[in-house]
Parts: sequence; C-alpha cells; structure tokens
Amino acid sequence: MNHLLRSHAPISERGWELIDDEARDRLTPGMASRRLVDFSGPHGWDYACVTLGRTDPADVALAGVTAVRRRVQPVVEFKVPFALSRAELLAGDRGAEDVDFADLDRAARQFVEAENAAVFHGSPAAGIEGIVPPCPHDPVARPAEGAGYPRAVAQAVDLLKRNGLEGPYGLALTQASEPLTTEGGFDPNWATQRAWKVTSSTRLNAHGAPTAYKLAPSGAFPAMLDPSSPVFERAQVIGHTLWVTPFHPEERWPCGEFVNQSAYDEGLAVWTQAQRSIEDTDVVLWYVFGIHHVPRVEDWPVMPVDVVSFRLTPAGFFDRNPALDVAPQAGHGAGHCS
Repeated sequence: MNHLLRSHAPISERGWELIDDEARDRLTPGMASRRLVDFSGPHGWDYACVTLGRTDPADVALAGVTAVRRRVQPVVEFKVPFALSRAELLAGDRGAEDVDFADLDRAARQFVEAENAAVFHGSPAAGIEGIVPPCPHDPVARPAEGAGYPRAVAQAVDLLKRNGLEGPYGLALTQASEPLTTEGGFDPNWATQRAWKVTSSTRLNAHGAPTAYKLAPSGAFPAMLDPSSPVFERAQVIGHTLWVTPFHPEERWPCGEFVNQSAYDEGLAVWTQAQRSIEDTDVVLWYVFGIHHVPRVEDWPVMPVDVVSFRLTPAGFFDRNPALDVAPQAGHGAGHCS
C-alpha cells in the first residue's frame, strides 16, 4: 500500500531515492531505543497490535459459555510532517550533492526523540508504559560535570546488560573513565583495551571535553620473576607497566641511581609509598616496556630486528584533525576538494 501516493507527487524516482537515503541516514543512528530492547519490524500497515500473552475474563451472559478477552498492546503511529523545495529536488536530479534537506532532518530528529522518549520513559496517552517507570533498580546519578558522563553511562549500560536487556544486536559498548588521583603503579587490561590519558583540569576543547594526551600501551608484559628474587627487589619498577608521579627534580632514576650495586629498589617503589596527589600538578609518566625474547632459528647468528614501542597521541587536544589545514598539492585530488 502506497500511503505516500508517490505516483501522484511531482517528484522523480531519483528525488525519492534522495529523500529515502537522507531519511535513513538521519533516522537510523538516532534510534537508540531499538538497540537496547527487543525490536522486530517493520510488519506493514495491517499490523495493529502485539499480543501480551495474558487474558481478562469476559462475561458473555450465555449459559454454559465462558470467555476471556486477550490483552494486546496497540501499535502507535508517529508522524512528523516536513516540507521540501521542488527546486532543491530538481537540483538533485541534475546531480547536485548539497540538496537542502534541513526540514527533513528536523523532522527526523523530532521523530527519534519522540520514539526514544516513549520507549524509555513511556507515554500514558499512547498506552506505553516504557522501561524506566517500572524499573526496580536505583537510577544512576547524573554527574554535575561533563567529564563524569562516560563513567555514568558505562555503569548504566553494564546494569542493562547484567539484567538481560541487550537488544537484538547483543552488543552495547561504552568507554569508561576512571580518574587516577594519587601516584602509583598501574597495569594494562588487554580485554578492555585500557589506555591512560593525561587531561587538563582547566582547558576544554571545542567539543566541551578536557584537552588530553593518550598513552596507548604496547610491548608490555608482566614480570616473570619471583618478587623475592634479588633482581626484582632491586628493580621493582618492572612490576607495573605504568607509574605516575608528581614531578620532582630529584626523582630521575626509576630504580635508584646505582641499580647494579644496590640490594633494594630506591626509586619508584619507594617514592610512590607517599601516595602524593597527581591532580592539578605536573606529572611524570614512567612507562615500562620490553619483550621476552624467545629466539627463532632466523635470529642466529645475527638477530635481524624486533620492535618494542608505545604511542603517545593527542586525544581531544585539538579541536579537529590538524591535518585538515594542510595546503593541497597541485595535481592531487583535482575535482574532489575545493
């Protein structure tokens, strides 16, 4: 059934393709509720209700006859009108790639906001209970500062998944941030792709997030020495992949100044026992990296090469990709960039 009466509209097939593509691009990413609840569809215009599997008694006043009335959840239709310029659609027919779909985009935002609100918070007028009102769990507190939102979202998503609310995709990923406030040694978690950021407490980028640099680990391994061994006792720095301390001009040698002549570590393992604050101060990151070299046949008699590294990269330090202002080279990308 063609409720849009497309054949009567002064719009070409190309125009309808452009409209469909734009609507799909705007609607699909915003339909968050469909990713975390059981969803099926579309089922067509004849689909009027969802059975709830329960019944209520119905008095039919007929001797020897009993009846029950099945409970159903009626389907609710959302409609948001929008207007498009015929001149813009004709421009699209001619190959224009910047067709003005502003009003369609506005309608798509209203639609997804209405659907998400109804699914999550319910709509008494539409007979929709929603997820939040009957939820038996305490709400996750909304942070006062923007920097706390990733952690709150992670807690909420974890609560949903632990209670079986996973949606048809079976996957809900988030990034959790755990502030480090005091000095110490820290380790990676390859299962969660843990990394570390040094963030500013006073500067925000254009997107409202703290400016930061990110240390992504690589070539990190746990120490395989017994903690009571002489080697480990004089070089306890290898017990953690990352150490963070407040800057101190006299703290330069991570295991102490004379490692080979010492019996016990006099560096990071001792300094960090003070549990000094690393907030709102200059910090030093001590990264421990290396490999366990298990020789190959190809390593003898001359070992070719092995690579050990880590990455220290800007993470929100800039407002955009700094390469975007690189001047184009003549003869490259002609016809694609202007």
